Amino acid sequence: MIPVASEAVPFAETLKVLVVDDDDDARRIAELAVRRLGHSCSVARDGLEALEMHTLDRADVILSDWTMPRMNGLELCLKIRAGDPARAYTHFIFFTGLSDRAHSMEGMRAGADDYLFKPIDIDQLEARLAVARRVLSLHRELRAAYAGATPAK
Repeated sequence: MIPVASEAVPFAETLKVLVVDDDDDARRIAELAVRRLGHSCSVARDGLEALEMHTLDRADVILSDWTMPRMNGLELCLKIRAGDPARAYTHFIFFTGLSDRAHSMEGMRAGADDYLFKPIDIDQLEARLAVARRVLSLHRELRAAYAGATPAK
C-alpha cells in the first residue's frame, strides 16, 4: 500500500548538495549559488574526493563537472549509480562547459538526472533543485511504502 499524503515521509526543504569541480572559481560560484538558494553545500575537487565524501555522508544531490583529474564526472556518475540500490537515491546533475549533444546524451545514459551548462544560471539551478526535491521525496515515499509491505507469497 502506498501511503497517502498525510502518511508520506517528510522531506526537508533543505537539500544536501555536493558540488564537484576542479576549477576553484567555478566550484566557489556554484557553492555560493547553492547556499544562496537555501541548501547546505559541501565541495570536492574531483570525482574521487567526491565519492569518498559521498560514501561517508551521502548527498541528496551531486552537481558535478565532467572534466576533472583522477576521476571525471562520468566515472563518478557511473560509480554512484552502481552503488547499493537499497540506499537512498542521489540526484545527479552534470554542470559543465561541454555543451554538445553527444556529451549530454552520454551523461544521461550513464545515469545523470539532468545536465546544466556553465556559466551557472541561478534560476536554472533553482529549477533543477526543485525538481530534485520532488524526485527525492517520491523516492523516499516509495522506499517507506515498500519497507512496510509484506513480501508476496
